[in-house]
Amino acid sequence: FGPILPILTVANVDEAIEFINARENPLALYVFSDDSVSKWVINHTISGGVCVNDTVFHVTNPNLPFGGIGPSGMGSYHGFKSFATFSHERAVLSRATWIDPSQRYAPYTEQVVKFMKSAFLKGWV
Repeated sequence: FGPILPILTVANVDEAIEFINARENPLALYVFSDDSVSKWVINHTISGGVCVNDTVFHVTNPNLPFGGIGPSGMGSYHGFKSFATFSHERAVLSRATWIDPSQRYAPYTEQVVKFMKSAFLKGWV
């Protein structure tokens, strides 16, 4: 990782895409071209982030996720993405113990199955 930005010349956009795809996924991809070519490159390559007609500034926007794929990193971070990446959402189910109907447990009678299907279809459960 360093402050070096190599500038390579290629014969055409397909050669550039081949060059990019022949290597590990980059952390950032910089495309300098018009919209149609930029979209073509974005749709035919994989990278952590993309800047079109600019460099580095995708990192400065806190509303854009930043992160790599594979060897260039894992996950996204910046703003809320950082919170979500480094957090764990924990599911908690809690129910009262004072009522535990036997209909919750197998074996289910035809009547219980019919009631449960009806309850789910009507959105009661």
